[in-house]
Order: sequence, then structure tokens, then C-alpha cells
Amino acid sequence: MVYQRTFKVFGERVLSDYLDGLKDFIQSEIERKLEDYILNVNETEFINYLINEYTVTPLNIDFENMLISKDEKQIPAEHLPRDIDVKKGKSYPRLAVIYHLPYTGCEALLECSPSRHLVWTTNMFLDNQCLCFEVLSIDENIEDIEGQSERILNNLKTQFEYLITEVNRFNENLPTAIKQLFQKRKQRFLDMNKKLAALDVPIKKREDLPETYAIPAPAFRKSVNVEPKVTEKGYKPEPTLDGTVYQNILQIIHDLSIGIERLPSTYLGKDENDLRDYMLLFLGLHFEGSATGETFNKSGKTDILIRHENSNVFIAECKFWRGKKGYLNTITQLLGYLTWRDSKSAVIVFVKNKDLSSVIQIAEEVTSTHSNYLGFVDKMHDTWLNYRFHINGDKNREVKLGVLFFHIPEPDKS
Repeated sequence: MVYQRTFKVFGERVLSDYLDGLKDFIQSEIERKLEDYILNVNETEFINYLINEYTVTPLNIDFENMLISKDEKQIPAEHLPRDIDVKKGKSYPRLAVIYHLPYTGCEALLECSPSRHLVWTTNMFLDNQCLCFEVLSIDENIEDIEGQSERILNNLKTQFEYLITEVNRFNENLPTAIKQLFQKRKQRFLDMNKKLAALDVPIKKREDLPETYAIPAPAFRKSVNVEPKVTEKGYKPEPTLDGTVYQNILQIIHDLSIGIERLPSTYLGKDENDLRDYMLLFLGLHFEGSATGETFNKSGKTDILIRHENSNVFIAECKFWRGKKGYLNTITQLLGYLTWRDSKSAVIVFVKNKDLSSVIQIAEEVTSTHSNYLGFVDKMHDTWLNYRFHINGDKNREVKLGVLFFHIPEPDKS
């Protein structure tokens, strides 16, 4: 058998040096990006790209499906025990048992020594996607072969577990490290140019809301990786609705949906306009805006808007559920109203179907098929989902989209 290059398993180089090298590559890649790119790129998409690019593919050694093969090796007389009758200068055939351990993942890790490790290594080689080592039998004693192989396998498993723990820790910390590096460089450009990343829309939570209007708090609260492209030149700061205010708006809408579910008969027969106006009432009670007093506005038949300098910063579309096509069309309609970077939005779906869960399941399945879809964020509640979309024609201008479901089933006519 012709062996490939042998190496000291988990003993050729230090794992922390390898991982630190990846961090240096990440920092260099971010530092190479020019101002136009850093200030205009979709931050989440670029950070996700770097995470996918530099996450270390987990190594897995399949100890359960180990195979063995045999070979015959010529051993010099000088390497054989003295009590064996051999002639100096000659070689003699002896049995070599080769152990084959299938592996997947990052091959480079097989050579890395973890920070916590045994003072042990041995020569191994790679063959046909297997990590291999040999045990040489001088006198063809099977018990001796088994003893040697067991010691090697036990040490190998221990080193492997130490290594995986350190690699997993690196991967878990990677998103935060990349985000900090990106935001540091972005802030440097903003500071140099005396620009602000966002201009807060003048909206604040009212402190004088009468208790009779308070809404009760709920009881619960490596594939192809493509780098985002930026074609926009220059950077213009744009207003954005504060993220905390946005979450408060969605929370109030969600809490209102719970109240409607408790008293469904009160809202039977109401159309989209009536239900929208009811929401406007509660939102207006909880928030106040600029001197115009028009923080929440009506536009058309179903819109709930927050406007700033004649543009929409927040918009919600209220629609009855009319199947997945109508749902996707509602998202398309909503996105058409938004132009600023980091816009906030919501789709409020009134569901007459008795089986609300089936409707939500359909919505979850089809949301990602929309051409402007960027990603799922989280599920705040069974009836409240958060997504990331982009405005038409520009993936770097992201839209936060909350999808909230109101259950208003038709009464049983039987």
C-alpha cells in the first residue's frame, strides 16, 4: 500500500493560531471595503455573508463506522526484537493493520492542537476521505494489535472532543465579533464625515395615558455564498423609526388582537376600514408625534402610516385573508410605498377561517417565495412573525416586516 503524506494528528500547529488567522482575514476584508460600500450595504446581509464565509465547517470523525485493512511491510532487522533470529542488514515481512476512520468537515482541523490537549500525537494519513493510522505487528499477536489500537483511538477521541469544543466556541462568538468590526468601521466613516446613521422621527411614548385605556400585558412575551453588491454612490442620512418604538407599535397591535379574540362577536361584520380605525384609536392613545399631531395617518382604504418629511417611515397594511396569492400581493403593495433605508412595516391579516393555524402555516410557507424576501427574524408569538425584506430594486435598503394575524371567525350558521 502506498501511503499519502503522513502528519502528526492534532499536533502540527496550534488551533488558536489558525482561528486567530481567520479573525485577521475577516478584519482585513472589512477594512478593504470603501466608504460607499460600508455606508450603503445592507448591514445584515453583509454580516451574514462574512459569517457564512468564515464559520469553520464542523469536523466529524465517524468512530462508529471504522474499517480495517491489512498490508505487509518490510521491517529492517535492526527494528525487530533481539530474541528473533534475523540477519543484520536484511528486512523481514510483518503484518500492518490499517484503521480507516471516515471523516467530514474541515480537513485542516485534523492537524490542529486545541488549547486544552493531551501530551500525545501519532502519525496518521488521509485516504479516500478517511483518517488512517497503522498498527504494526511484530509477532502477529492479535491482543497486542488490539491494545495498541485501543490506546490510539481513546487518545484520538479525547483530542477530538477538546478540539470541537474550541471550534464551536469560535463559531458561536463569530457573529458578534463580525458585527462589532463592521460597526466600528462604519462609525469611523460616519464620524469622519459628521453624518448620522439615522435621524430619529419625533415620536415618543406618552406618559399620561389613563389607566382605563391600558392594554393588559400578555402572559408571555455551506452553500454558495454571494457577497452583497453595492451600486449606490455617496451616502445620505435618512430618517428611521426607532427600533424600540417599532416593537412597541407591533406589541400594541398584537395585544389588541388578543382582545379581539376574547370578544369576537363585537367585531363581526366589520370591514377593513372599521378594524383599521379601531387600531388607529389605540395607537393614537399610546403615542404622540410632532406638533402636527398626525403621527398615525390614514391613506387610502387600509393604510396605517407614520410620515416624516413627506415620506413613509412606517406603514401597515390591513387585509382579510384571501389566500396565499392575496397575502403576497399585500406584501408587494406595502413595499411599493417605502423608499427609505431601514423602513419599518407590518401586514395585519384578519382571518375569518375557523382554523387559524392552517392559515398561519400557509403564510409561513409562502413568505419566503416573495421576490423581495431577505430572511426570517423571529416568531414573537404564534400569531406574530417578523421578517426582513428589501424595497424594490435594491437589496441594501432593508424593510423590517411584522406579520400579525387577527382571528375573527364567522359564526356557525347551523
